[in-house]
Amino acid sequence: ALQVSASQHHRTNRSRRRQETTSSASLYPSPMPTYLASTESDTTRQIRALYPNAHFLRPDLALIESDESQSSVYHDIKWALPRNASLFVARLDHQPKFKGLSPGSLKWVRERFDGMTA
Repeated sequence: ALQVSASQHHRTNRSRRRQETTSSASLYPSPMPTYLASTESDTTRQIRALYPNAHFLRPDLALIESDESQSSVYHDIKWALPRNASLFVARLDHQPKFKGLSPGSLKWVRERFDGMTA
């Protein structure tokens, strides 16, 4: 019987995943990660200082493009807010659906997610 070591098994799985990722990546653009940040109040100034290209759907709701991890984005914003302020940060892997938010929001989102499944 053929025996495969655990390290060989993991290398094979990593290689297979990399091939799957590469083949599916050609179907969609590879945008910089986009995060949705929600706070309890107007944090435009604090978030804009950290992420100048952030797009605000509302004063308390921002779309942020960043190569940083979700944890880094979360902690950067957390440390810029008052101590007990609420905060929600999520990575958007698909184009969000919305209406009635700030002018230019739909265009901003489409420019980043065009070609991805909605």
